[in-house]
Amino acid sequence: MLKLQNVSHRYKNANNYAVCDVNLEIESGTCFGLLGPNGAGKTTLISLMSGLLSLQSGQIYLNNQILSQLSRQQLQRISLIPQEYAFYPQLTVFENLQFFASLYKIKDPNFLISLMKKVDILDYKNKLSANLSGGLKRRLNFAIGLINSPTLIFMDEITVGVDPASRQFILDSVKQLTKEGVTVIYTSHYLHEIESLCQKIAIMESGKILYCHSIEQILTQHAQQQCIITLAQSVPSHVLDQFNATLIRHTPMQTVVIDSSPEQISTILQEFQQYQIQNIQYGHGSLESFYLDFLNKSVLRQGGQSNASCNR
Repeated sequence: MLKLQNVSHRYKNANNYAVCDVNLEIESGTCFGLLGPNGAGKTTLISLMSGLLSLQSGQIYLNNQILSQLSRQQLQRISLIPQEYAFYPQLTVFENLQFFASLYKIKDPNFLISLMKKVDILDYKNKLSANLSGGLKRRLNFAIGLINSPTLIFMDEITVGVDPASRQFILDSVKQLTKEGVTVIYTSHYLHEIESLCQKIAIMESGKILYCHSIEQILTQHAQQQCIITLAQSVPSHVLDQFNATLIRHTPMQTVVIDSSPEQISTILQEFQQYQIQNIQYGHGSLESFYLDFLNKSVLRQGGQSNASCNR
C-alpha cells in the first residue's frame, strides 16, 4: 500500500503550494487514477510519491515503510514512465534498452529480447529510436519503464499522440500489470482510459485532493444517468433545447442523448414518440460527464480562492 499523510510542497519563490495537505491511500495491485486540470499539482505529487522530489512536510509510506528510508534495492522497484520520451534518439531500440538495463546491472540479452517481445517492438530492435513512429516511441518508453521489474509504476500521460492500435496495446498491458500485482498510478486527460483501467480515482485541483472514490461508486451513485434515443424523424431544435438533449448522430437516423432521472423517462418518451422512436437505451453516464460537472461546481464553490496558506 502507498499511503500519504498531510503531504505538502511549495516551490521556491512560489506564492501558492503545488501540493497542499494531501492524504491518500492506494491499495497494492490496483490501478489508481489521478485526475485534474493542467496545473493542478499532479506532476509534483507524482514526483513526491516516486521519490524524485524531497518531502517538505508530511510523510509517505510504501508498504508501511517510510519512503525516504527505503533501501536502494527497494527504491529500484519503483518506476516512472513520463509523458516525455525518456530515451536517447541517436541510439537504436536495443541499445537504449541495453543502456537502461545496465543501470540496474542487468546484462542478460535474453531478458531484453523478452521485454521487446512483451511490448511488440522486437522487429525494430536495430532501428534508430529517432526514426520510430509515435506509437513505437511510446512502446519503447513503456519498455524502459519495465526494465527494473517494478512493483510500483507511475504513468504520466503515456498515450499522448499514439495511434489507436498502440493505445489499445498499452492499455491492455497496464491491465495485465495490475493482474500480476503491480500497483499503477495513472494520469491522463483521456477519461475513457481512466474509466477502463482504474479501480479508484482522486480529483486534484490547486494542489488539493477534492474527491477520492471508486469508479464503481461514481458511476453508480454520482454520474448523471442518460437516456439514449434513436429516432426515424428529425427532432426540432427547440425540443432538443427543452430537454437539454445532445444530438450525436444526424443520418440515417437521429440519435440523441439526454441526461435524465428514472422519474423523467415517461415525460421524455411521451414527447419524443411523435418522431418515431426506433430504439432506446438507459444507463449511467460516463466518468467524463461526472468529472466535468464536478470541476464546474468546484469553480463555483472555490470562487478563485488561493492555497497560499495551505491550512492544515
